[in-house]
Amino acid sequence: MADAYDFWAERLARAEQAVLASFWEHFARHAAFLYGIFSGTDRSGAAGDVAECMTDALGPLADEIFWEFSAADEATGDDHFLALTPELYHAKRPLARALIAAAPDLPGWKFGDARPPPQSDERLLENVAARAFRDVTLVGAAVREGTHRTVDVLGFGADGVAGDEPGDEAGLLFSLIVGEALERDWLGEIATEPASATRVPGIARLLGGRDQADEAWTTAFAEEARALLAALQDSVPQGPFAPPRDSASHALYDLAPTDGAWPRADLFRYATTRPDYAKARFDGAPIAAARFTRAEESLIGLRVARTPIATFDAPEELGRLAGAIDADLRRQGLGGVFGEGLGRAHAYVDAAVNNIPLAIATIERRLGQFGLGGPSHLLFDELGLNDLTLPLSSTGGFH
Repeated sequence: MADAYDFWAERLARAEQAVLASFWEHFARHAAFLYGIFSGTDRSGAAGDVAECMTDALGPLADEIFWEFSAADEATGDDHFLALTPELYHAKRPLARALIAAAPDLPGWKFGDARPPPQSDERLLENVAARAFRDVTLVGAAVREGTHRTVDVLGFGADGVAGDEPGDEAGLLFSLIVGEALERDWLGEIATEPASATRVPGIARLLGGRDQADEAWTTAFAEEARALLAALQDSVPQGPFAPPRDSASHALYDLAPTDGAWPRADLFRYATTRPDYAKARFDGAPIAAARFTRAEESLIGLRVARTPIATFDAPEELGRLAGAIDADLRRQGLGGVFGEGLGRAHAYVDAAVNNIPLAIATIERRLGQFGLGGPSHLLFDELGLNDLTLPLSSTGGFH
């Protein structure tokens, strides 16, 4: 399913088409050279030129997109893999998606917008050091359940190590173990504690050499991290995100509006059939749809200006609009409405949908039928997209 990042990537691709094409033209010209480097068949000693090649290929994107190669596994016959990733700069995720979507079909190569997890748990700390570009100060790590179904990661540094480095390294370790795609959705807070504050197995490195002790506790940490992540994934409700409006209970929130730049800053009253999601939003927690629904849906919001013609002063006025949009979406199998709210200057309707362009067309038709000609926008809660607003039309055809 195309999600909210794909939706914005497609819009971005139209504007950045020349830049995206330039990267792939450059990469295709050097694909044989790079294939030889990672296959071990190039004898030119040009491995150091890989960084220069990729920097030249990315051009103006070099400061926005990170890259990493994974050599093919001879045992499985897999292709070489190139990750073109924004890492945790979530606002750049549509750019990375657009770049991957524009990739040509090159024999021997696969591409993705996230680093995959390693094929084994060996030498994890070496990989952390390579990613961090420094010696590792981490001597142990642990995970615990965070708020709103996130995984919090704790890094233990040797006594006398100051700063946030152990916590940052523990976050990198978690990313390596589960892969970047899952890290983006599930990583919560990271923190640092001195080694003496815990009893992490193997942390004292008293048995065997350092390498053996490192591998013992990193393997244990990997098992612990995967187990917690699996438990959190299992706790996500099944079925469509938006329950039927006429049979589900509603939670009501009274909020304090602000003058901030957040697209919902003026909101003062909100009702929803999904209080778990609403609480995460109002707590300012990072939002990822995967932590709230197993359905292949995107979570979007409609913001409609309150005008002298459409004041939304009467509670039933917003209820009629939300109910009509909900009925339209469900009739077409597109999803449903799960929340509605009032702000000082806007009214809001939130929906979970499985096809954003079709949902937009449905919403715009309904806006026209209600005679709502004031400014309307589509909102997105996902990380990196929550400051974006997409203008809508009451006559169809979003901008």
